Amino acid sequence: MDSTINVEVAPKGIDFQTFFKWVFVGIIGGLLLYGIYRLIKLFIDLYYKNKRELPTPENNARIAADQIKAYEPMYMNKGNAPLDTVAAGLASDEQAFINVNILGAFNAGYLGPTVSGVFAEDDAIRISMRAGCRAYFLPIDMLESSNSPVLIVRSQSGDKISNNVGSIAAVCDAISRYAPATDPVVIVLYFKKMPSANPYDPKSMKFMMDVAAGLAPLKNRHLGLTSEGDFRRQKMQDTLFLRPPSELEGKFIVLTNADTKGFREGVLPDLPKGLTPAQDLDLWTHGHITTDGDEVPKSSGPEIETDDYYSSIPDNKMPDFIARSKVNWMMNMPAVTASVPTGFEKMLDKLGLTCSFVNIFAEDSKAVADKVFRKEYFSASGFRLKPAELRYKKPAPVQLAAPNKQLDTKGGFIEIKNTM
Repeated sequence: MDSTINVEVAPKGIDFQTFFKWVFVGIIGGLLLYGIYRLIKLFIDLYYKNKRELPTPENNARIAADQIKAYEPMYMNKGNAPLDTVAAGLASDEQAFINVNILGAFNAGYLGPTVSGVFAEDDAIRISMRAGCRAYFLPIDMLESSNSPVLIVRSQSGDKISNNVGSIAAVCDAISRYAPATDPVVIVLYFKKMPSANPYDPKSMKFMMDVAAGLAPLKNRHLGLTSEGDFRRQKMQDTLFLRPPSELEGKFIVLTNADTKGFREGVLPDLPKGLTPAQDLDLWTHGHITTDGDEVPKSSGPEIETDDYYSSIPDNKMPDFIARSKVNWMMNMPAVTASVPTGFEKMLDKLGLTCSFVNIFAEDSKAVADKVFRKEYFSASGFRLKPAELRYKKPAPVQLAAPNKQLDTKGGFIEIKNTM
């Protein structure tokens, strides 16, 4: 008799715990693999990005070509009414150059982009002139390995962020060739570093002489001795910008924050052949730029401050500031990363600044177009009339009253009539 007992085993149900465990492991594994892939891709992208941004001649040429391609069309068809056309809108007692806003190019000669950008002086000046710029800010600096003046773009913390350095002579040469014949151009030589903090030090004097030598292309249109006086050596800086615009047409005006008095006082390094006029930075300079922190008396000379400084001026201080801006040529110094100056409208429409420096080749070109080049500002010209309430007005001439004939003493002569 077969005693075997057949037992049927019931099929097991789905082990959901094990199933979800493996699904979870699969998801974590997939995410881990994707994270590793992204990390590897990031390193590869950074490697090639850094490789493409290395300051090699090939990379600099490619960066310049990309910037030209991006920005030249933007300014190709922009209006550029000359100064005399814009100034015609001023009343007779308002005919002063300080009553006209002027668009300026910050970091002249720098084609950008902001970080790992390049100086390509000829193209940068050519395109910025087409954009309407009639003022140029030159960041004068020096490399650690040399005492020669160059142009460098640095971050807010002072790190060099330009792939190369710029040439003062190349910027001035481009300005001399591309500046319209009838428009004045303001050149700001802003010294960020010198061999010595003492401007009378022979090394500093030599440094300033080298800067002056780079201005040679400006010679033919440099504002100098005229029938109205000698504008060189800052002799007329208090009234320079109160002159009628017509007197400054076609002239190059040089301003600097450097102390150039040593040239006037004869504190010069040993020069076998003596100082030539071309090396005399003081002779080139029309105005000395001051800031609020300078321990010098305020005059009607040029002033410059950061955007943040102007933005922080409280309402109760604005009347005093406006009174000064009516006679002082005032400029802004934007952050190097700012596409549009902070408080752009306030500086021009509320405070009365004359010159607005802008990063013309900023990454956010749309912001520049929407603010700087809209109809109310610089769409039709690099010049713009200040709002009427912010303009300088020439004092009315004093009218002397006609003398009373009865008080005429005839110079002390008394006429005695003969009655006999």
